[in-house]
Amino acid sequence: MSLPTNLEDGVSTQNNNSRRRRQHASSSDDAIAAAEAAANSINGGGDVMGNGKHHNRTPSKSIFSSWRKRSHAATTLRSGGGTLLLMHKHFPLRSMPKTYKIFLVLVVLLPLSILLITIASSHKTEPSNIHDGGIIYYPPKHTHPHVIPPTVIFTYHTNLLTTPSEQLPDEEDRALSLNVQHIVSLHYESTVRFLNDHDCKNSIRATLGPDTKLVEYFDSETHGMYKADICRGAALYETGGLYFDIDIEARMSLWDVIDKKTEFVTTLVHKDSNHLGGFFQAFIGVIPRHGVMKRYLELFVDYYEGRVKVNGPLGVLFLRMAYDELSEVNKGKTELWQEVRYSEKLFPGLKDPPVGKRRACQMLVVALKKKKEKKIGKKDIMIPFYSHARGSRMCGGKDTHKKG
Repeated sequence: MSLPTNLEDGVSTQNNNSRRRRQHASSSDDAIAAAEAAANSINGGGDVMGNGKHHNRTPSKSIFSSWRKRSHAATTLRSGGGTLLLMHKHFPLRSMPKTYKIFLVLVVLLPLSILLITIASSHKTEPSNIHDGGIIYYPPKHTHPHVIPPTVIFTYHTNLLTTPSEQLPDEEDRALSLNVQHIVSLHYESTVRFLNDHDCKNSIRATLGPDTKLVEYFDSETHGMYKADICRGAALYETGGLYFDIDIEARMSLWDVIDKKTEFVTTLVHKDSNHLGGFFQAFIGVIPRHGVMKRYLELFVDYYEGRVKVNGPLGVLFLRMAYDELSEVNKGKTELWQEVRYSEKLFPGLKDPPVGKRRACQMLVVALKKKKEKKIGKKDIMIPFYSHARGSRMCGGKDTHKKG
């Protein structure tokens, strides 16, 4: 509605306002009512209450000033830790000029309502679901700068995150449960997947098709470590993310180590390994549907069907073979870290060095800080994780005193 011509001097009377309130309902009124209703719904659907008083004032030379002085009460709406000021229900909104109504809705109420909803939703956690591809936790989604998606993946026959500690069969599983919880806490802005055997088979089908024979080979495999090798490959191809063996001892968030543009990252085995050049695939980070993970799974099929013969740990050898078969273009940006045996000379001043009599328990993984200079010193080395956690099978558990 346009302003009457007799208001050129900016004077508005209360009687004129009352008459206009009775005769006119503009689209901006509907917008204001909708904004107030939305704000009420945020607050649980209750009425918005205020304690302001309505004041009658002598008309001024400004329409907006007159409206503002007659209606300077406000009410406070609280939701999710945020605060939103809404106009009192006695405010003469209908008498307010259309331009200011639109300004109020678009510039004040709408942005503040969106801010409140955002704050409230950031404190919510979606319900757990352990039957949907192994996903058990959906945290609030935050800005994630890496091309590798914010997903952390584990595999084991028992879900160590959802099974109460008193129901775990032995002390080793209880120690591993605490270790997994620690890894999750370091990567708290990531979705967590913990896949059991049932979840693994679903992931294999999702990767290689519903009729793939790899599910049959997975079921018949008697070595748990090879089942885990297959499962991690399928899960990583399906969703991408960071895979951790449950006995890796993380020392920091690996998001702080991996370059934002990296598409594939894993670790080279230590120099004393019998499979030098192989990949220590206890940790893998990769984007979804990366070619190296697809070829990795195909090599398992070839192995079980007799087309490929290897002598050694399947996952260590097949991941390296798959990586080498890809062209540099198809590999994308890659990081290869290095497994190293701890010594005080190499790592002076390390406050919490790895412990254990077995060689495997003395291994740690090193990565380089990102820097432009070619010269690299000891201060440029990062230690993202130890190869085996304290209390795991080989480092305090049942195989601690075995040779090797």
